[in-house]
Amino acid sequence: MLAEALGHLEGARWAAGPGGAVLHEGPDGPDANGAAAAGEAATADLADRLRAVWPLLQACAEPGADLRLGVGARTASVEGLRASLCQARFALTAADEAVAVRGVEQLDTLAELLSGVPPEVRGVYVNTVHYRIERVEALTGRDLSRLDHKLDLYAALRC
Repeated sequence: MLAEALGHLEGARWAAGPGGAVLHEGPDGPDANGAAAAGEAATADLADRLRAVWPLLQACAEPGADLRLGVGARTASVEGLRASLCQARFALTAADEAVAVRGVEQLDTLAELLSGVPPEVRGVYVNTVHYRIERVEALTGRDLSRLDHKLDLYAALRC
């Protein structure tokens, strides 16, 4: 199913496995020095092109299938593939019904970034943050549920 949809991406060579694919679009990507802006634009363009074939994937899927797609950053080297795959997997965990095809460049808010963190890790993080807030409250005698106390602490930290 994935292979059939990728066949509709004009000018792209690809290899697909049971749960993912690698696309190659030729040497017109970012240069070896890593032009970040060009790489982000290329990744966004690829995500847009994949969104265009998304209806084909949905049409081929079994009814009720939860299809999502994560897109990693474009890379100019074989060594960068591991990082790109990791980014794609992270973007995949942040994909949802509203944005079924999510590129790593779309993870630009804290909520979107944290949505890719496994629930078990988020739970530990939240507990650690709560503990630290309680500790700050105990040490400063401030109630950080109050806005004026938060602002006092913020001002003190900024000075």
